[in-house]
Amino acid sequence: MKHDPQALQQIVGRTLDHYQARAEAFREGARDHDVEQNIEVLPRHVQAVPSFTLLDFGCGPGCDYPAAAGFVELEHYYRPAGLPREQQSRLSGVWRREERL
Repeated sequence: MKHDPQALQQIVGRTLDHYQARAEAFREGARDHDVEQNIEVLPRHVQAVPSFTLLDFGCGPGCDYPAAAGFVELEHYYRPAGLPREQQSRLSGVWRREERL
């Protein structure tokens, strides 16, 4: 699927504006961020013998475009674990992009 570069630039601009306007609130919400749940989930999807390459999209606009970049979602989960869904403010996911030969 081809995308119009100008349309993509507009989408990226709106996304970055959105995150920039909320940067302080995000920093406050993520300051004491616990990554134990991520450490538990990721290894069960690694199907390679070391050494291998992992890409962490991180947060912010990086996690908005994996499907557009050819990645397939393997699993998603809400965080922090153990709370009612309405109190789980973060959605995380594990994605894979098959190597191109």
